[in-house]
Amino acid sequence: MRIAALTQQNTAFTAQNDQTPQNKPKTADTNPISAGGERKVLIAGTFVTGLVASATLLLRLFFESEHSIQVLAKTSKELVDKKGAIKSVPKRYLAYAAGAVGLFGAVTAGLALIYTAFKAPNIVYNGKVNAFTKGKEMDVYIQGNKAETSLYEQIGEKAKTAGKGEKQELAKQYLQIKAAQNKVPNFVNQ
Repeated sequence: MRIAALTQQNTAFTAQNDQTPQNKPKTADTNPISAGGERKVLIAGTFVTGLVASATLLLRLFFESEHSIQVLAKTSKELVDKKGAIKSVPKRYLAYAAGAVGLFGAVTAGLALIYTAFKAPNIVYNGKVNAFTKGKEMDVYIQGNKAETSLYEQIGEKAKTAGKGEKQELAKQYLQIKAAQNKVPNFVNQ
């Protein structure tokens, strides 16, 4: 054990074990699938679905009822006039339109958040299920890659000391392994 110097560290003394490195390099043979990552994908998809559904419903409401358009216009006019900083008429009308679009967007986003919160238990469950199934597929793929790499290394070692006839047989084996390569999991976009 040794004491590390003060250079570029937040603490004065840190213990480091000389036998094992503190920062091991991450290998490509680890499974990148996690339940948290799957949940993030499901949350994003649910939120986008909520945005589309709520925007569709609000637009239907606005086109079917003149009262809702009047309420939106009145509210945006009140918000813009409350500030009172815009004096020119064209800029004020532009601010009214921007306020109406902003209110529409805020209501749409709020409804999408409510929809996402309503679907949260389903998202947590499906995230775990998806992570489990994709993780198993990825584990099989990683193990297949390890076996394939091992076979290539064995053929390479044999080829170093092989005679001419053996090299032809090893070339056939190499081509057979190359033809039967490991299948990429279905969820990986190619």
